[in-house]
Amino acid sequence: MANGFTAYGSAGTTGYTGYGGNYGSGEHSILRSGNVGKDPMLNIWELIFLPWGLLVLLLVVFGLAGANGDVAVLFVIPVILLALVGAFCYIRYRQRRNNEVILGLLCLTAVLAGICVGSYAVIKNLNEFYRLGRGASYYNVLTTETAASKIDATTLDFTSDTKVDTSRTYGYVDAHTGTAKMYCVAPVSSGNPLETRVQFFAAGLNCCGSRTDFRCGAATNIKAHGAVVLPKDQQHLAGYKSAVLGASRTYDLLAADSYILVEWKYQPVRYRDNLARHTWVLFGIFAGVYLLLSTMVGCVLLPIMKQT
Repeated sequence: MANGFTAYGSAGTTGYTGYGGNYGSGEHSILRSGNVGKDPMLNIWELIFLPWGLLVLLLVVFGLAGANGDVAVLFVIPVILLALVGAFCYIRYRQRRNNEVILGLLCLTAVLAGICVGSYAVIKNLNEFYRLGRGASYYNVLTTETAASKIDATTLDFTSDTKVDTSRTYGYVDAHTGTAKMYCVAPVSSGNPLETRVQFFAAGLNCCGSRTDFRCGAATNIKAHGAVVLPKDQQHLAGYKSAVLGASRTYDLLAADSYILVEWKYQPVRYRDNLARHTWVLFGIFAGVYLLLSTMVGCVLLPIMKQT
């Protein structure tokens, strides 16, 4: 034809010859088109980078959505990808396009791996990063400042003379529960022995003796002068309330009406930021390792596919 395309090939075949070369019907994959029913030969790049690309996409979704508390996105995107890849595998299986079924299974494995690693990162780091990022950060906090004035805080950086008074440790065992957890508290103090009204208590689970050996968080680090505020649901646990009451009676302390329970930390703001940073490092390492594995699997499978 005048436009440089031949619409019909030899008898029994359909295809066209254009400026870019010959395009027959024997090649087909999810990235190429062709006749339904043919079992196409995939190339090495599809076997390696398509599954890996889905994995990276999921990790990015989990990283961004987890850091911003977008719970709906964390469920919707993985479910959609699972449904699409599952449907692709089923359709190609019904069409007996075995090579593309293998590609689909590789993609399904990548999606499941991304969901597992992403979920772990959200539970381990990003939920806490989101919680700490939503509250206020206060610096150079005095132990005599009222806890009520810091009710919106999630990170506190105290003055350099502030420490956890481990000599006034109190551990309370809740014997009514099967786990018998040790609820540990110790007052946050400036070191003044006359300071009996406590606004902030360092706290933790199973990290102290009944009256000594308080090692919760960074309490044993002499360079630590900061803390992260425990979540609201932990602030009102009966075990912690009993521990604070026991410490008050044992050491003649007066707990403020709105005292705050904290976990002692070295540079709490950096701790918060590191939660996100460590997550992206984990994702980067896992993506790199998975790319190597995907390359090895693709190089092994391609010769096998060519023989079938």
